[in-house]
Amino acid sequence: MNWFSSGAQGKKFLLIDIASDSVGAGLVAMFPNAKPTLLFTVRESIVCAPRLEPKHFFLATLHALTALCEHLFQTHRADIAGVKRMHIFLHAPWVVSKMRSVRTDFPEVTTLTPDALAS
Repeated sequence: MNWFSSGAQGKKFLLIDIASDSVGAGLVAMFPNAKPTLLFTVRESIVCAPRLEPKHFFLATLHALTALCEHLFQTHRADIAGVKRMHIFLHAPWVVSKMRSVRTDFPEVTTLTPDALAS
């Protein structure tokens, strides 16, 4: 099975990276007996809500992925024209479990600890 398209610029493949705070893409060209060449990268931020919930996070991620794909097709159409396959990397949404919003005024210098955030 051929995972790459062949062209004058070598074999190209598209990488899609879905992380916990942004969605990115990169186009890589592979040449015989050479290191891979990164042709371009682009990244779209995932807009987080003040109170992060899984449903909102999923919709915000989907919105960022849609915006990224629209950008790819509008700006890099000629570059990605020969790509037949892509690799998608999906990272665990650690932001959902670790990010906390704290809105308060502290009367003195205060250290926030995981225990304080959990309460």
